[in-house]
Order: sequence, then structure tokens, then C-alpha cells
Amino acid sequence: MNSTRAETQIGRPVIKVFNSIVSNALAEAGRPAGSRDRVALPISGGDPKAKEIVAQLLDRFGFDSVDAGTIAESWRQQPGSPVYGVNPTKEELQKWLKNVDRSSLVTNREKGMKAQFSLEHRDSRTGALIKRADYQTLVNAHRSVHKK
Repeated sequence: MNSTRAETQIGRPVIKVFNSIVSNALAEAGRPAGSRDRVALPISGGDPKAKEIVAQLLDRFGFDSVDAGTIAESWRQQPGSPVYGVNPTKEELQKWLKNVDRSSLVTNREKGMKAQFSLEHRDSRTGALIKRADYQTLVNAHRSVHKK
């Protein structure tokens, strides 16, 4: 379900933030404020107060944040975008959010997932994940999709 529809269905504002980071990076990539390599996450939603609360929580978790606009604009942080799965700094995220090409999302998503799956150990019969690659390896795989 897309975020705009979810917002309509539940009758409450939706704030989108954690969809652009690989799960194991949440536990391992947090850094103190001011760190050169501090990861930033995009925050999308229509409620400024809720977005500020989320930004404060992210800071406590060790992440910077960038206001990425409304829920309708949150496609810019979807799989296949240059901000998805790459653990950008605040400066990178601000720059890359401005340059997302919506028409390339599907192709880049497929490339990113192929790169990620090639690094993970999966059951040959079922495809079930047995061992996930470390988060920095996954970040590098997703970044490789967008290198020019």
C-alpha cells in the first residue's frame, strides 16, 4: 500500500522515514552529532510537528534528517532512487533528493536488488535469507547502481 493511500485509509498523518535504510544499519550506523560520516534519513509527511518529533528521535538514534517534502513526494526515497540503501550524509541526501529521476526507479531498483542478493547467502531451493551481508557491503552495492 502506498503511503498516500495509507494516510487516507487510517485517517491520520503518515511520516515516512525508515524505508530508505537497510535494517542492520539502524543498529550499527548511528553516530554522535557532528560526526563526518553521520548518516541522514529523509523525512516525508504533511504534518510539520510530527516531522519535527521524528527528526528529534532520529537525532537520539544517531542520525541526521532532511525534510523530503510531503507524502506525495516520498517516491523520491523509494527503492531505486539514489538515496535508497546508500546511507548518505546530510549533504549528499540534500543534493540527491533534488535529482531523483522517477522514470529510472524500477530499473535501478532491480539493479540494486540484484547487487544486494548477489552478496547474501540464500537457500538455493527456497531463496530464503540465511546470512545477510554486513550493512556497509550492502550500502556499497546500492551506491554502485548510481555511479556514473
